[in-house]
Amino acid sequence: MKKEIRNVPADAPKTAEDSIKEVMNSADALVANTAKFESAGFSPAQAKVLLYAQSKGLTTEFLENVNLSVRQMIVIIIGKQTGVDVSVYADCAYTAEQMTEIRLGLKSGLEVGIYCNSAFSAQQMQQIRYGLLQGIDVRVYASQDYSVEQMRELRLGMEDGVDMLGVANPTLSVELMREHRSKCQELSIF
Repeated sequence: MKKEIRNVPADAPKTAEDSIKEVMNSADALVANTAKFESAGFSPAQAKVLLYAQSKGLTTEFLENVNLSVRQMIVIIIGKQTGVDVSVYADCAYTAEQMTEIRLGLKSGLEVGIYCNSAFSAQQMQQIRYGLLQGIDVRVYASQDYSVEQMRELRLGMEDGVDMLGVANPTLSVELMREHRSKCQELSIF
């Protein structure tokens, strides 16, 4: 027969049985929360992301949208963890990659409004963000009419001090823009 211990001090080490009970109670709570999210229409993977956010002490107001992909939810969590205003990009209209470009711009303190438009691809957003980081006038190429490659050529030329306005036309080829940039760089003294 086991001897019953009474009046165990509060600071006494936990027994293995106590630890197991604690883990099982936590697991039961997680299962109940997962079931709650799944009954609200979230996939099991989305429910796990929501539980992760809660376990990190993050509010889930921008995450509780069944139309967000797991990748989009993770980008929102990263934004919350790094202190950016996720309300700017917590929108199903943006892909996870677009959200990432907006998040990176916000993290750098950039005015992201010029490329906060789901009509831009993530790669176009990146070219605009790179230009903003370099302090160039991105309005020259911040149009979804330009391909990523055209944006890149215009940005690189402007970063090098080349006047690219003469070739800032989405109907012109990337090769023509590159040739213009190269010729102007050859004529410049660095």
